[in-house]
Amino acid sequence: MNLLRLAWGSPLLLCWLASGAHAQDDCSTATPISATGAYLWTNTGFTESDVDPGAPCLASGGTTSGAPASDYWFVYTVAGPGNWRLDTIGSGFDTVIQVSTGTCGTLVCVDYDRNAAGDFESRVDLVNQMGGEVYLVQVGQAVYLGQPPPQGTGVLNVGPPPTPPTNNTCMTPDTTTVTGVGQFAWFDAGATTSDFDGGGFPCAQVGAVRAPHNDLFFTFTAPTANSFRIDTFGSGADTVLQVHDGIDCAATCLASNDDADGGGPGESLVLLPDMTIGETVLLQVGTWSNVVPIGIGILNVSTFVPPANDTCSAPVDVAIGPTLWDNTVSTSSEFRGALQGAPPVAGSDHPRNDLFYRFVAPQPGTYTVHTVGSGFDTVLNLYAGGDCNATYLQTSNDEGAPEGESRVFILNAAVNDEFLIQVGSRGGLTLSIGVLSVELMPPPGPGNECSTPLPIAGFGATAWNNVGMTTEGFGDGALDCPSGFATVQPKQDLFFVWTATVSGDVQFDTIGSGADTVLSLHDGADCSATCLMSSQNEPAAGNESRVIAAGLQPGDQVLLQVGTFGHLDVVAGMLNVSSVMPATNDTCSTPRSIVGEGVFSADLLHPNVTTSGFDGGDPTTCFSASNLLLLSDLAQIDPDVFFVWTATCPGTYSVSTDPTSGVSDTKLNVHLGSDCSATCLVSHDNLDPAGGNLLSEVQLTGVIAGTPYLIQVGTWHRSLPPSFLQLTILNQFGPCGVGALTISCDPASPHTGGGSATLLDSTLGAATTSGLHLECSGGPVDQFGFFLVSPSSATQVAVFDGVLCLDNPQGRYNPGAATNQGRPALNSLGQFDASGVLQSLTGTAPSTGGQGYDVPSALPFVPAGQAIAPGDTWSFQCWFRDGASANFSDVLDVQFP
Repeated sequence: MNLLRLAWGSPLLLCWLASGAHAQDDCSTATPISATGAYLWTNTGFTESDVDPGAPCLASGGTTSGAPASDYWFVYTVAGPGNWRLDTIGSGFDTVIQVSTGTCGTLVCVDYDRNAAGDFESRVDLVNQMGGEVYLVQVGQAVYLGQPPPQGTGVLNVGPPPTPPTNNTCMTPDTTTVTGVGQFAWFDAGATTSDFDGGGFPCAQVGAVRAPHNDLFFTFTAPTANSFRIDTFGSGADTVLQVHDGIDCAATCLASNDDADGGGPGESLVLLPDMTIGETVLLQVGTWSNVVPIGIGILNVSTFVPPANDTCSAPVDVAIGPTLWDNTVSTSSEFRGALQGAPPVAGSDHPRNDLFYRFVAPQPGTYTVHTVGSGFDTVLNLYAGGDCNATYLQTSNDEGAPEGESRVFILNAAVNDEFLIQVGSRGGLTLSIGVLSVELMPPPGPGNECSTPLPIAGFGATAWNNVGMTTEGFGDGALDCPSGFATVQPKQDLFFVWTATVSGDVQFDTIGSGADTVLSLHDGADCSATCLMSSQNEPAAGNESRVIAAGLQPGDQVLLQVGTFGHLDVVAGMLNVSSVMPATNDTCSTPRSIVGEGVFSADLLHPNVTTSGFDGGDPTTCFSASNLLLLSDLAQIDPDVFFVWTATCPGTYSVSTDPTSGVSDTKLNVHLGSDCSATCLVSHDNLDPAGGNLLSEVQLTGVIAGTPYLIQVGTWHRSLPPSFLQLTILNQFGPCGVGALTISCDPASPHTGGGSATLLDSTLGAATTSGLHLECSGGPVDQFGFFLVSPSSATQVAVFDGVLCLDNPQGRYNPGAATNQGRPALNSLGQFDASGVLQSLTGTAPSTGGQGYDVPSALPFVPAGQAIAPGDTWSFQCWFRDGASANFSDVLDVQFP
């Protein structure tokens, strides 16, 4: 007890402890409740408990789907037998509720919810209770990653749920309401979610997004032999409608729909063709996902007549030109040509509510069939033959046409060749009127084959057009023509042979084509040429392509193969040829000299930079494009530039790529030496690939002033670099001779994650108010922490699970200090990421893009007004949550310049 008083005796820290001591802020001090009623709660000033009872409750950690943030605890004892509901309706903000059994140290999740009650309010039902059961209930607000949790006052309602309708399950459907043709009301107040999805043949296989929630069941018996349409139009809410073959829970799915075109917001429609008189089906209707029950909904039943070409046995003949098609009353045939007879396949890449057309080629040639002009998401299948015996040729879904429209090609058709065209909507979500067009393509122009390429020479632009071109298949793209980004073959391709008139490096690109192109470069002038490189989307603008031939001599010839990606686009494109000069520091033999600390620009404009393949004699550590060309090599540098760097004073240095330069995916190698004889020391790629941080950083310890280091930097395999990249070099112990950083109280006490938190990665001299940037790494994943400061660090006192090494007085950079002094910059609150690095939740680390804390000159002491001054020495330590307790990092003692 005396030790605690010595460690935390300052009034400031006692205030800090008091600010987090709300009675309901912890599981062990939960408010007991039992009776039916509404219980107000507030989480203003509360913290997040950071407990994880397991599935289906989700781990805390400040995400949109995490545990309640700034949570308030109740312990709820069930008053009596029956079903009981806990909800936050009336809170009026985004709440989360989590219900568990067990004790505070060994919670077991029962249920978790966010938004089920509508308007971001939450609801959990406890069913079949005996009375006397005890549950621990957390309520709080949802928090978004990287933002402090919102706080406010809410309500927890306790009571029995509404009595479900009698037709709330597939065992007891309503058999009297939906009778014949007409409009029928349904009322889902009190309905629960059954999760029924069609017995042994679930509706997910026939296009359902998900089973309806708050669902009800009805039977429908066909009064006549007819085709029937059933929809929820007029319900005015987001519904899901499923129809099953049967009358109870043994029924199997026939049809499902969500968001039919022509209805209101998310209303639904299914078509039931060719029902026999007296045939009975099970109707299941409800809301989409966890939308609150809508109250009164509508079921409309009417008859319809499918179009004549609703099946493959009666296709409508089409000629060259446009034809309107209408699938508002067509059914889904599941016809798959050569695959016919196989089980229906789940997914949206098969036409739904489909129609059939037959096209007979009036003359030889290449034809295109497309749905451009339909204005909605279509799928198009092409078959060889004119009836149900046709064999599958090709599918198009969102390829080569705008707005999800589709296009297929009939290549080299002969006179009177027959083709079956199957067209419908994607996923069955749109029933509308579309356009089906058949066009005769012009015959292939010159250059369509590798044996007859078009000759070009010199530098400049050449227009090309692949309308009517066939796909030659030369080089087989993906197998024989390596690409830095994607290995795909140009489709509807044409060929050029280019002859060099001067020596040097030459760039070939399709910039200005305005479409998704593929460009392959071959060594030779005809079909005997061998592929050198292929490009699709790298690193030109948009989806255009670019390749470079290095070291060409006058008279050298290259075969250029250009076309479109996929084979469904036709393009009036450009082929540009230009001379490029190598960058001065493009090789390890000509590095650029840099000295000391600072930010250095690396010119990575692709036409001026090549890939050296240098690996410092160690292909295992310093990967390069020369030793591993495969995409699985995630550490190659392509393209790269070189610097030879020397330090002006000894120390530990960080070498990193700068996020402000705009290069997203970088690679970095450091070698000992000054030229191509240098040996690999360290390589780095991707600071946090899971978090999208693909920058690089290495630490060089024991650096001796004047020792040369060869720095190799660039991008991952031509990952679209801009014209420059910034390389930042910093001495971890401050600029030479003007400041010092020292680690003490080292190592820190181990935490529950198995490691010890450290401030070793902190830096002095960055462009912030005080020049100090604090970094806490090695911490427990997902836990919260903030920084403390004091004038010295001689005392070492055991507190919680760690050791406090700061003398009095002590200040804290947390929300309380920031609020008291009206200075948001005094708040260093952060959360440890998956790598154990503290990430700022308050935007106070702009120098690192959000990692750690940039220390301001102002100090968080009361009264306000104290500040860090040149020549001062201050000590810093990180406090953090550690499971059910807390812990500390080691200490950073800083002498400010």
